[in-house]
Amino acid sequence: GLREHRHARTAELSGGWKQRLALGCAVLHEPPILFLDEPTSGLAADDTTALVELLAGLAKTTGKTIICTIHQPAKDEYEKFNLALVLGQGGIPMFYGPTKDGYRIFGSFLERVGKPNNVDNPRDMFDM
Repeated sequence: GLREHRHARTAELSGGWKQRLALGCAVLHEPPILFLDEPTSGLAADDTTALVELLAGLAKTTGKTIICTIHQPAKDEYEKFNLALVLGQGGIPMFYGPTKDGYRIFGSFLERVGKPNNVDNPRDMFDM
């Protein structure tokens, strides 16, 4: 964990470790709600997965509400969140609800124009 980097300067840390440090600072005072603006931005895929798993575990074990903005998450990361708000062009809300329901809702848009409902990945929702 961070312990092995305790003597390092922040500038010497990788992007993933900087994000972990920022999260550690944010939870230090045990706020009931965390607002995280693009916490996965600039992270490698493995670091993104680890951070999202950490946030999901933190929410489950502490009962904290964690609100994140994430652009085009991978399927595994998207499904770790229990609710999603998907915004369309211009910030117009397109969907709010349980993450897995998003597939059905966006697939129904395709069905309305005579196409098969093959939406099973959040990136499919964002490409509409």
